[in-house]
Amino acid sequence: MHFNPLDYTTVFLSYDEPNAEENYRHLLSLNPQTLRVHGVKGSDTAHKEVAKLSKTDSVIVIDADNFVKPEFFTTTFDLPETHNPNTNVLSFSAENSINRNRYGNGSIKVWPVKLLQDMRTHENGSGVDFDLSLYTELDYVASEIRFASDFQAFRAGFREGVKLLLENDQIKELDDIDYRNFDRLWMWTHVGSDIKHGLSSIYGARLAMYWMLTQNYNYNNIIDFDNIDDLYRGCSIEECNRLFNVLKNKTNHWFFCNVLGEKESERVRFWYFPPARIGDNIKSPFLAWAFNFRKVVRCNDENEINKLCTMGRSESFGSYLIEGARQGKLFKEQNKNRLDKIFDYGWLKEKYDRLYTDTI
Repeated sequence: MHFNPLDYTTVFLSYDEPNAEENYRHLLSLNPQTLRVHGVKGSDTAHKEVAKLSKTDSVIVIDADNFVKPEFFTTTFDLPETHNPNTNVLSFSAENSINRNRYGNGSIKVWPVKLLQDMRTHENGSGVDFDLSLYTELDYVASEIRFASDFQAFRAGFREGVKLLLENDQIKELDDIDYRNFDRLWMWTHVGSDIKHGLSSIYGARLAMYWMLTQNYNYNNIIDFDNIDDLYRGCSIEECNRLFNVLKNKTNHWFFCNVLGEKESERVRFWYFPPARIGDNIKSPFLAWAFNFRKVVRCNDENEINKLCTMGRSESFGSYLIEGARQGKLFKEQNKNRLDKIFDYGWLKEKYDRLYTDTI
């Protein structure tokens, strides 16, 4: 089916974001017909106000921290028939300006109006998020998430730190979460010292990990922005870092390392390949090699590691997958304390180039 954003009502949803007016003016320059819901407390309640404004059966919802890419409103998307905005939520991707994560966090969504009217979530129901089973995930990056204050960045980091450790309302240990969420969480907690408000984002996510993994945190509190405001006022960046180190010493997991310095943070963000939301983004010999290299380093199942090192030669880029797994196993055995290097694709590319002459 064809999806043209200009065929649908667009609503800008704002609460207290300090850059809301700037982002709204930019959005109006792209789509002057955009409507707005502002200052409504509670995500479920606010979305029901969105539904009241919609003049179409589906409505495009844009959160106030989104700086929308101009091409979003000039593109007609060719989607499979299963991606019907009248029955499913279309979830575009957003790029985080601090850590370069690209997924559905805070991104543009297209909602069936009836679903908004009937649902009971957040403050009016159960759970800390919408029903993700109804989401149709798209890898198209339609906007950039921008932060204009330390608190705004802290709140975003804290809420995502909580959500990325949840699965079916159960708190998961690091090694049990999906590899995509593992990547996203590492980027949230380590990358961004070279960006304004970046440290606040990092320490919000770090504080969330501490509360989730050691204090049996009531994660339903993240739907209450006043509660997060209290956490922010009561905990300095230094205290967040101290608690993160407590967590590191308790778990002895290689995931926990120092915040990247400004130059290293810039390098990692520049080279980083965010994981695809659907499937695996293996599009070249190097990405195949790096995919299994990284997968082996993250894996603690010896049987799975042995399979990755021996099987799959008939697959696309199969020999690169196998060699990447073998190199990852060797690296893991020899560098127990530097496994975080897998997030630096620049380093991975240098290692790959010593083995092959292919380019990225």
